[in-house]
Amino acid sequence: ETPGNIVAQELNSGQTFTYEGKVAAVADGAKATGDSQIDISTADETFKGTLDFRAEGGPRWIVYVEGNVRKNNSTPLYTNNLQSAEGSEVRIQSGEFSGKFYGTGANSMQGVGGTFRATSDDGREAKGVYDGGRTQN
Repeated sequence: ETPGNIVAQELNSGQTFTYEGKVAAVADGAKATGDSQIDISTADETFKGTLDFRAEGGPRWIVYVEGNVRKNNSTPLYTNNLQSAEGSEVRIQSGEFSGKFYGTGANSMQGVGGTFRATSDDGREAKGVYDGGRTQN
């Protein structure tokens, strides 16, 4: 886990970091897998991204998340602002997304990982984990 002081230093760089990885979830009681992409803007200390997954035979979930990066916090990525992204077959009504940064020796922000929960307007629920490695600086 990357310490808060390292996150604060990276956030002062004025760069945008993109993280791409995988999603593993349980959607409506069935195993679901897919992809994640999270973008971190250090200039305005925000993040946004998508979790795109589906269970075999189930609808496609594309969950859009956005929020503020919380410096010097044990969970720097957190938001309850979850929405359906274009192409999602499920309409997201509510949920939570949280995560942390990880890196070599815990002194960098080379990766992200965390958990999420999303509930649709018709009562469907998905819970899972995501990860991502930094693809660009």
